[in-house]
Amino acid sequence: KDRPIQPDELSRAQASLTLTLPGSWETMDALAGAILDIVSFGLDDRYYDTFADKVRAQTIPSLTAAAAEVVHPDKLVWVVVGDRSKIEAGLRELNLGEIRLIDSDGKPVS
Repeated sequence: KDRPIQPDELSRAQASLTLTLPGSWETMDALAGAILDIVSFGLDDRYYDTFADKVRAQTIPSLTAAAAEVVHPDKLVWVVVGDRSKIEAGLRELNLGEIRLIDSDGKPVS
């Protein structure tokens, strides 16, 4: 919200989302996953035919507008996993809000 998308970030994201497409369907499992996405999300059967063009057509203003509609920072929940002794102090310095510690079963720890 306070830092606009940078042109190099947009370029990297577009490249990542489009240049990896051909390798996305190298296995039967990957192909089945793509088909499952089309069915699960009610996408057009030809969704991937136009995907790369749609990604490349995005601009900083179009993404900023979309983010304003769907990203609500006051409702975000961050899940951070790691060695508590190494990351807790840094997390507290970020002052993102309340930190709740849980174990691998989701039970609170102190």
